[in-house]
Amino acid sequence: MEDLFETIKNLQDKYAELSKAYAELAETNTALNTRVIKSEALVKYYEELLRLNRAKKFGPSSEKWPIVGQISLFNEVEAFADSIIIKTEDDEYQTITIKHKKRRGKRAEDFANLPVETIEYKIADDEAVCPIHGTHLHIMKKEIHRRLEIVPAQAKVIEEIQYSYVCRDCEQDGIEATILRAPMPAPLLRGSFASAGAVAFIIVQKYVNAMPLYRLSQALKYDGVNLSRQTMCNWVLESAALYLDHIYEEIKFKLLNEHDIIAADETTVQVLHEPDKAPQTKSYMWLFRTGADVDVPLVVYEYHDSRQYKHAEEFFKEHEKGCYVQCDGYDAYHNLPERFIPVGCWNHCRTHFADALKVIPDAEREGSQTMAGLSYIEAIFTLEKRFKKLTPKERYKQRLAHSKPIADAFFEWAFNVNVLPKSALGKAVGYVLDQKAYLLNVYLDGRLEFTNNISERTIRYFVIGRKNWMFSNTPNGAETSARVYSIIETAKENGLNPYEYIKYVLETAPNITYSQMDTLMPWYPMLPDYCRAPKSPPPHVQDEEGTSTVQT
Repeated sequence: MEDLFETIKNLQDKYAELSKAYAELAETNTALNTRVIKSEALVKYYEELLRLNRAKKFGPSSEKWPIVGQISLFNEVEAFADSIIIKTEDDEYQTITIKHKKRRGKRAEDFANLPVETIEYKIADDEAVCPIHGTHLHIMKKEIHRRLEIVPAQAKVIEEIQYSYVCRDCEQDGIEATILRAPMPAPLLRGSFASAGAVAFIIVQKYVNAMPLYRLSQALKYDGVNLSRQTMCNWVLESAALYLDHIYEEIKFKLLNEHDIIAADETTVQVLHEPDKAPQTKSYMWLFRTGADVDVPLVVYEYHDSRQYKHAEEFFKEHEKGCYVQCDGYDAYHNLPERFIPVGCWNHCRTHFADALKVIPDAEREGSQTMAGLSYIEAIFTLEKRFKKLTPKERYKQRLAHSKPIADAFFEWAFNVNVLPKSALGKAVGYVLDQKAYLLNVYLDGRLEFTNNISERTIRYFVIGRKNWMFSNTPNGAETSARVYSIIETAKENGLNPYEYIKYVLETAPNITYSQMDTLMPWYPMLPDYCRAPKSPPPHVQDEEGTSTVQT
């Protein structure tokens, strides 16, 4: 009996040991499964990053997917050529002729704004004789051949001679002589060699054509003009301080006092000699401008040493009534006083979902959650294209009736979708939910845009320039650049030729009073006609068959 009890006790001890071992194995298995799940999630996350980086580096920058017949960057020469040579599978070369249907009158439209210089080729009267009958030949017809001639910029020195006149009788009588001076325009900069045309040329080359001053200085040497970068910089700084600052202040005042929709954006700029900052640190160029549906577009750039909220607050505090602020997701605009209503950018939503779609293999895209989210956004943009030509009041009604229900369904989908927060889709969904209130504000007014593209397109001109000249030397130079960019972009938006307008301002401003400066504003209706840019012909769109059509 005792042996039986001992056997039972041994079995119980072994059972306890096995139970403990099983528990340890179960715990280890759970830990391993957790590690596997985490590892798989991490691998998937890195795979998404890899695909996204590859798409950004090697894929198209546009979010639009390729369309049949669309001309790509690398084959546009072949696409527009009359014929191309291709290599066949048999290693033989074959020439293929491409026929393009040309629309009559297109070339005349393209160059309709250019002056025409006529050169006639005639036979001398004594040579225009029939070799058979000896009679004089008469003109049967004339053929007109046109070619485009481009004359490079020419530099010259203008020597102004001012005569003074004195009375001889006064001189002979020994009394104080009467001296008269011939009137002449006031100089742009006293004691300087600068002219309005030269400074306007420099401004346009740097702020419109994005040419750094050192490169412009080198280019001018080939035309015999030895003009240092420092001299050109001084001319621009002094001219801006004397004549352009008032125009800038008027643009800013008009923007903040006459408009209730303002688009905003910002981008980095490097300033080498910023007080209390290392040269490598980033400063910021802020942009504020009118919306799309205005008669007088206005653009204001402001330079600041940081991207802090206080700079946005400082700019908008002069707007007493408040306004809609069309912006991206930056929270500086979300923390403005209540009289300012931030309006989000749906294009940023589309970008996040487009990036999430890029990380999915092609075979898995159709029917994916990412495609479902992107479909909501595309449906909203499709409707917006249909509403584009409506009046703001009618657009407001149509948006509420047709677009708003899709947006509500989209946010409900985003709230309920099951997705990992750190995945590409998770980040897209997180952005949408975080920006929901601001994205829905677009439905408050029919004048509002679904995207902040208008400000991003405008700030791009500064970004292009920054890529060339890379940095500003001092804060004063950066502030001057902000003011000049503001005037240049406002002039362009109002249909002015930047060079002719700046030249006219610099020629006129030294010779008028302060009260007459309003006549130099970019929106002044009585500006000379030559200050206005020539109207371009309607853009031509080539269809898949090569036929050119006019887009109206």
